[in-house]
Amino acid sequence: MAGEGYGSNSTCSQYCNPHPVQDKFRCNSTTYTCDKCPKNETSGCMTDKTKACENCKAPPESKWKCNKTDPKQPKCEECKGSSAADPDCKSRQQACQSCHPPQKMFSCDKKTLTCKEGSGQIKAACDSSCGHFTPTQLLGTWRGLEVKKG
Repeated sequence: MAGEGYGSNSTCSQYCNPHPVQDKFRCNSTTYTCDKCPKNETSGCMTDKTKACENCKAPPESKWKCNKTDPKQPKCEECKGSSAADPDCKSRQQACQSCHPPQKMFSCDKKTLTCKEGSGQIKAACDSSCGHFTPTQLLGTWRGLEVKKG
């Protein structure tokens, strides 16, 4: 009945109207962005957006270097601690792209017409030029004559 209840419209509105759902936020640790939490999600979510995402920053990129202690098996390793200040320490892509064992080189053995490990060229190049091949001046289309005996 009129006049009964909470005494004022503002007090009544606090208790009678559904409370608006307040947005909650959290740091997305994959993209390092401050994202709004889905409804009914509470894990890691806070109503204070500033507090929820104040430290939402990507960690510094780690540095790497090619360890050539064993020249036949170089290894790309992460620079840790004070070694990160080493000028050879670079981004992983820069440091590791050329950190591979040296390529074996081959030369053609003219007696056996096979490629032998040593100096010269890579195996594929050696194989393409070492062996029994038709001389280039004889390659192409030729006209032949049929010869019969008798």
